[in-house]
Amino acid sequence: MENKTPEQRKEQNQKIWKVQAELLEKNPRWTQDKAICLAKRMVLGLY
Repeated sequence: MENKTPEQRKEQNQKIWKVQAELLEKNPRWTQDKAICLAKRMVLGLY
């Protein structure tokens, strides 16, 4: 796993939150946890 600068990490987190918000909008019955897990996988490319 590569080391990221705090700036890169912050950017990545913002992307994750944005994707999570979009997922929750599309799937209102999802839990916060399910959305954040999926958002992380999408943003970090672990899909």
